Order: sequence, then C-alpha cells, then structure tokens
Amino acid sequence: SVPVTELSNEALVRRCQAEQRPDRAAFSELLRRYQSHVDKILYHLAPDWQDRSDMAQEVWLRVYRNIQRLSEPAKFQGWLSRI
Repeated sequence: SVPVTELSNEALVRRCQAEQRPDRAAFSELLRRYQSHVDKILYHLAPDWQDRSDMAQEVWLRVYRNIQRLSEPAKFQGWLSRI
C-alpha cells in the first residue's frame, strides 16, 4: 500500500469518501497539506481575531463531516476555501 504522503490530493479525498467516516491517515494528510491555506484565508477574513485556531478547527470539523458531499474530489481546494 502506498503511504498517504505519496497520494495525490484527489486520491486522499477519495480515500476519505470511501468509508462511513473519513480515513484517519488520509484526513490527517489533507489537514497537513492545507492547514496553511486555511490559515491564510482566515487571516484575511479576521486579521485582528485572536482565536483563529478555533475558526480553523471549525473549518476542519465541517470538512470532516461533509467530505462525502464533495462530488468532484479534484476541486477540494476550492470547496475547502468556500467552507
């Protein structure tokens, strides 16, 4: 089996969608790859807010709960940005 660090973003999303609950390793890898992207967006939305980490946690919780609904895994980043 290929390590998650070597999978494409699309493959990671598909792995997260394959089970009732997202695959833990695949989800963790998506989080690792996209955390700085989420941080940048949140910084632009709320530059003065101290608790951006709470906002980021909420974003990732929504991703976790709703990743099954993403119909085009290749568009994960755009979908993530809208959350």
